Amino acid sequence: MKELLLYDTGGMLLRQVLGEMDRRGMLYRLTRERTGKPEMTLHVISDGLKEEEFAPFFQPAPQHAGGVFFYHQLLNTLLVGPFVADRSGVCFACLKHRLQANGRENIVSLAYGEPSLSSPHPQAAEFVVDMMEAFQLSGELLARYNQRAEHIQFDALRADSYVLSRSGYCPICSPDVKREIPFIHGFQSGFKPDPRIYRLNSGPDTDAVLKRWFDRDSGTATHSYRELRSSMIEAGGVEIRVNPAYVETGFGRAYRRTDAEKVAVLEAVERYCGMCAREAPETEKKSYAEVRSMAANPADFGLHAEADLEHPEFRLKQYTEELPIYWTPAYSMKERREVLVPEQLVYYADGHFRDQTNRFVYDSSNGLALGSSREEAVLHGLFELIERDHFLCAWYNRLPLQELDIEDTGLDELKQILYFLELEGIQVRFFDITMELRVPSVWAVAYDTRKNALMKAYNAAAAHFIPEKAIESAAMEVITSLPIYEDALRRDDAMRERVRQLVGRPEAVTEFEDHVLYYASEENCRNGLGFLLNRDASAKLPVRQAYREIFYESSRFTHEDLADDLEQLASEVLQHYGNIYVADVTPGEVADFGLYAAKVLVPGMLPMTFGHQHRRVIPERLSRERMRRGFGGEFEVNPEPHPFP
Repeated sequence: MKELLLYDTGGMLLRQVLGEMDRRGMLYRLTRERTGKPEMTLHVISDGLKEEEFAPFFQPAPQHAGGVFFYHQLLNTLLVGPFVADRSGVCFACLKHRLQANGRENIVSLAYGEPSLSSPHPQAAEFVVDMMEAFQLSGELLARYNQRAEHIQFDALRADSYVLSRSGYCPICSPDVKREIPFIHGFQSGFKPDPRIYRLNSGPDTDAVLKRWFDRDSGTATHSYRELRSSMIEAGGVEIRVNPAYVETGFGRAYRRTDAEKVAVLEAVERYCGMCAREAPETEKKSYAEVRSMAANPADFGLHAEADLEHPEFRLKQYTEELPIYWTPAYSMKERREVLVPEQLVYYADGHFRDQTNRFVYDSSNGLALGSSREEAVLHGLFELIERDHFLCAWYNRLPLQELDIEDTGLDELKQILYFLELEGIQVRFFDITMELRVPSVWAVAYDTRKNALMKAYNAAAAHFIPEKAIESAAMEVITSLPIYEDALRRDDAMRERVRQLVGRPEAVTEFEDHVLYYASEENCRNGLGFLLNRDASAKLPVRQAYREIFYESSRFTHEDLADDLEQLASEVLQHYGNIYVADVTPGEVADFGLYAAKVLVPGMLPMTFGHQHRRVIPERLSRERMRRGFGGEFEVNPEPHPFP
């Protein structure tokens, strides 16, 4: 057997381990050097789980330092692992936080940081020595503990395995490096499989994501499910638990189950990226007045109206140029330089990870997208901004919209599903909401024509260079969601009561789900959606005719290089809007999967908000679209709450 290298913690368990090694005649060397030796694993055997003891091992080490393997005595149990090969692993503080956030408190989290007052279990020393012998016989065994630990409970004859996932920004193990702003030197080339395909990788490895992230106790993702209430289209979710009371879900929809599962994983990753700054966030708040020369003006993104500030459910700060807030770097596509933008416009859940953020606007995941390159993420972030802006512009203006006939498309599977839904009494209608950017944008509404239907209508929208993609995306959302809410209303008395409370009371819409439940009632649908649903359904325009000039007979956005498509779209956006800001929100652990996330901000576009008191209406945007369509300048903003989910 080779010589083993042990770190001298001076603990009781270490002394017992040394006695057992002497009894077996094993060679070992004690050291007080935390860097270890090249080609040798440093074994760290500790009494208790204390930050001051393990934290130094997660700091940068010399290039040729050996790996580290941990053993921690916790009362009469033993926590073994992880194996940290290059000092860039996830630490025990993150494990503790994950267990707490996921509502899985146990000895590991409860004994964290506490002094070890009990003697090690009689089997603990032998177990540790057995493991060290096994590691010498099989190097592959060490790899099993890469970002993974096992909790050995000898008396219970039980071993629990934990995935170690980073929990927000960790001062112990998060990389403390200044994020480089992408695009400073231009977009990176990414050649498309086809001129009309706008994803560079059609099948990201979601299995690798689940392997590294999924653990019901300690994982970033803690739960996945198949949504059985969606009978026409496969649907499912992957949940990320931020704390015991707050869960974010990545939802996937597709014709086939495996595809829906992959989409759910990717959306969960996307939402994870957009929650908070996970690598060295700024720690000092400053007002816009202090950083004016290097920052975007927060007022340009749309503020809340004075009247909304008086709403009893409005709990945000009133913005002034002297209000201190956190800032984060972004790339200005107009100025071609780095600028600061309000962190709260980039990360939608920052309040769960920071105190006193001075949030002055309600914002959501507007413009957040995931891609297999940064350019791809930015492009699809723009799609989402366009979709939501166009939807809200049509809504607030109550525009007369052209209904679409999808019979001339190649969406055969969708057409079959719509046929069966029609037999059940559910109509799915599509309306064109394309505006000045000439990117095909579609509003879909599923309407239950049956008398006494519990869920009368569900709405969604989508935008894409390819009209069929936009139609299909919006359709899948309404087709899957309507029956889910219908079933929930059938089972949940409190939810049905909430629907009754919302009838004829737009000011009572204060939460995300209220926007959906408001349109569960027929009366609210008549008042709010009448301008849409009462249009003559026989006056439909075939899709190929509606989008002939901007897609079917157009060569726009057909470059071989995706970067060129992005440049073209950005150029067209900048003709109508003052700037485009792009924030790279890709944590290192996501980039390791070959995935990248971007948050795109376009001042002047209408942001999607939830809660009627949180509306951020930009009158200039509404007027500009009315004038473009030849309508008069005087108008009343739609007082009904939007139906976007």
